[in-house]
Amino acid sequence: MFYLSIYRQLEILIVDFSRLNSFTNLDKYCNRSHIFTLLRLKKCIMENKVDVKIEMDGENFAFQMHKSETVLDSALENDIDLPYSCQSGVCTACQGKLIKGSVEMETSDGLSDEEISEGFILCCQSKPTSDLIEVEID
Repeated sequence: MFYLSIYRQLEILIVDFSRLNSFTNLDKYCNRSHIFTLLRLKKCIMENKVDVKIEMDGENFAFQMHKSETVLDSALENDIDLPYSCQSGVCTACQGKLIKGSVEMETSDGLSDEEISEGFILCCQSKPTSDLIEVEID
């Protein structure tokens, strides 16, 4: 969520800067190097974005998230009401099946080795390691 917040703030700043007529006017508000730094930050943040598709209760959801966030946190931030409880990888309320892509789980105590090998993940602990992930929630 932290990176997404920063990204949204950067977008606001860049849009505000683009409304100014010229770099001459811009110099009144900030140094040119600040703008280029903001643009580089935006590019860096965008390069770490992942496309996410979630199927839950017959509905399909799609959004983008940052690789440093968990699937659950990003889904909730995008107003997708995924089931969850403990958020520590134990209760399995947020369990889903990874259909496409790959994730890394910080903790997987709630899942057996067999479940993990079958593709089950805990959304509260899963951070994407591929550019696209698809998750099915039962």
